[in-house]
Parts: sequence; C-alpha cells; structure tokens
Amino acid sequence: MDRRTWLTTTTVGTLSALSGCLSELADQNSSSGNGSTASEWPEIAVETEVREGEEVENGFADVVGFEGWVKQQPTGESPPQITLEMRNDGNEQYEGEIPYPYPWRGYGGTRTNDDATIQLIPDDTEKLSADPAEDQPDEWIPEAPTDGCWTAKTETRPVWPDVGYPTIELQPGEQQTGTFTVLSSPINEKCLPRGTYAFADERLPTDHPVDAELELTLRISVSDRG
Repeated sequence: MDRRTWLTTTTVGTLSALSGCLSELADQNSSSGNGSTASEWPEIAVETEVREGEEVENGFADVVGFEGWVKQQPTGESPPQITLEMRNDGNEQYEGEIPYPYPWRGYGGTRTNDDATIQLIPDDTEKLSADPAEDQPDEWIPEAPTDGCWTAKTETRPVWPDVGYPTIELQPGEQQTGTFTVLSSPINEKCLPRGTYAFADERLPTDHPVDAELELTLRISVSDRG
C-alpha cells in the first residue's frame, strides 16, 4: 500500500522539523494530560497521510499530495491555526470529489488515549451548524481566550451540511488549500490537553485519470514548548 506522510511543526519565529515517530510523540505528550494556562501556550504539530483504499491499489496515491502545516501557534492574541493543502503532483488533469470547504470537512478530533477533544473551524463558516438540535453561534471563533484558553463556543463539534462533495478539476501542479482554527473543546477538563488527536478519514473518490478511492488522514499533536 503506497503511503506518503508529511510532518511539520512551527515555533514562534522559527520553523523546525518534529523528530521521532508519531507513536513516540503520543506516548510522551499524552501521558500527563496537562493543559494550557495563559503563560503556557503549547506547540501544535500537523501530520497528514494519503493512501489508497484497500479494494483498489493502482499507485494513484503518488499523484495526490495532501499536506498540512501550522500557520500560527497559539498566543494570548491569536488562536492556533493550521493550513491543509491538496495538490495534483501528476502530469495529467485530475478530477475528484474534494471536501468543501477545501480540502477537509471533519471538524472534531479525539485524543488517541481518551475522550479529550479539539475542534477545527474553517475560514468559511457560512453554512456550519453546531448540531441539528442547536442554533448556530453568531461567531464560531472567540475574539479572545476565556480563562486563558482558546475554547470552542459549543460542546458539539461543528458540522457541514450533508451534501455531496463537489467534483473539481486540478491541473498538474494546481492545489486547493484551506485554513482552519484549532480550538479546545469546552468539555475538556484542561485547555488543549497534550497529546495526539485523530480526525476521521475522508474518502476521496477520483474518476480521472483513473478510478480510485483515496483515504486522507489528519492528526494534530499538542505538546509543551521546549
């Protein structure tokens, strides 16, 4: 099974590679369950992976780039943000169903060893809803931290309307990108508990130049700044 994985992390003013494998990072950062205070903002790291579905393996995972990086780390003035990008690395036009807002639509991630949760809020929030039984918040992203924490405004993760993914065309080298704000869920006992958060795979059907189904995986790690 073809796999390509990118792991990037950004510190304030410095871009540095995050060493070690993801499992080691989870062991180191998940055990304490520590959270943030106003003077102890964590460091955010992003891992993305694209692989082919088990039923059809034809090397198409080598054609689609799925990459993520940290746009800004959390501070007292701004919440953490990440950028995700899907890219055509092949030599032919690519057609596929990409989640909208591009290129991701799974907004709740759970820590791998318990039920601590973080939420993603896309830049485009026009059609987001908290839950079918709840009203949509006037603003999804808080203007300032609450008790020293960038906290989501709803306990339930935001959801996008259940509509089919639009089919788009990507020329060779063309990409679709989106920015997402990372918020701690109000159900967490502490702010942005340290650990690795897994987001549900998104299945990406393609019909040109070949029929395939790709699995996109997103993980966000939260660790103490060191």
